Amino acid sequence: MKKLLLLLLLIPNLVMGEAYLAESNYVFTRLAEPIDVSEVNFYHNNIKIKIKDVQKKIIIVNVWATWCVPCLREMPSLDELSEKLDEKNFFIMPLSQDDGGITIVRKYYKKLNIKNLDIFIDSDHEFSNTVFLRGLPSTFIIKKGKVVAKLEGEINWDNEKIINKLEQFY
Repeated sequence: MKKLLLLLLLIPNLVMGEAYLAESNYVFTRLAEPIDVSEVNFYHNNIKIKIKDVQKKIIIVNVWATWCVPCLREMPSLDELSEKLDEKNFFIMPLSQDDGGITIVRKYYKKLNIKNLDIFIDSDHEFSNTVFLRGLPSTFIIKKGKVVAKLEGEINWDNEKIINKLEQFY
């Protein structure tokens, strides 16, 4: 049932194709009412943890899945971004929606040559339900345990414009 719901959420992405890319504007939508996700659970190295356990000023949560073609296209640039951001202040959390767990994600990390990102799994879809996820890929900016902005759609993360936009959240 969870996969069917996610598939229905992704139909607009599939129909609109490349026209749906957020890349041209890098527009983060600031939320009028931030969403508290501090108590949301997910898995890191098969251990259940909460967003509040990640002690960084800005957390960039990129929600993706191995079966999402736009997600796979953007992962290498997200990996590159992680090398360019100030790691004292920013933390990138690629949050997989795969039910197959860490094994399937590791396989795709190897295939895509992802070297700088850890593996995080939202197999219970707690994060995606809390933020009212509409499609993949989607990115959420978290500050002090609350989602303050989001960006829906595929993006090229390896770009100075996006780094400037992210630094505005600091």
